[in-house]
Amino acid sequence: MPSLISSLPFLSSGKKAGLQIPSLNLYPEDPFYATPIGKILRWAVSIGRHIVIFTEVIVIVSFFSRFTLDRQLTDLNRSIIQKQAIVESYDTLEADVREVQEQTDDIAAILDQQGRYEVMAILQRVTPSDVVYDQISLRREKLNISGTIRSNRSLEVFVDRLKQVPEFESVSITNIQSGDVRDPGITFGVSLTYSRGLAEVLQEE
Repeated sequence: MPSLISSLPFLSSGKKAGLQIPSLNLYPEDPFYATPIGKILRWAVSIGRHIVIFTEVIVIVSFFSRFTLDRQLTDLNRSIIQKQAIVESYDTLEADVREVQEQTDDIAAILDQQGRYEVMAILQRVTPSDVVYDQISLRREKLNISGTIRSNRSLEVFVDRLKQVPEFESVSITNIQSGDVRDPGITFGVSLTYSRGLAEVLQEE
């Protein structure tokens, strides 16, 4: 079957002579796109298509990234809860440490006052019932006491008891005065020197 070109003599001869066959555009371009507004509109549509594609890619990536972010958020919340529990346990531990420290300070204070407590316990043990102290002065080297007592016999008993205490190295009467009719009691003053062991304890305070 002969071709369309061979059936047309002028086209067949033109092909043999090396002529160019013009192309036919059966869908002519709208002249609006040749205007500046048309060119801008065509450019905007082309760029807008790329923007839409880029936006869709971002949405897809964000959608899949959400699972990773949710997992990280869950792990972070779990870690915060664990650390919060640890911090709360430290609060309890700190309270216990403070309580122990307070008890330790109280014990240290008692130990620091041990020598003074020992002296006062000795005085309480040897003091007759009719003695009224006016002053008790505890020093590092000696103890000075003064007061009133009802009779000479009670004073003698009191001094003898003080001399029998091993924690006192020496006992000396520094003052003694008899009372009058209105106040028949005897005013006395006694100075006591500590033994070496008690003196060392008081020196450490």
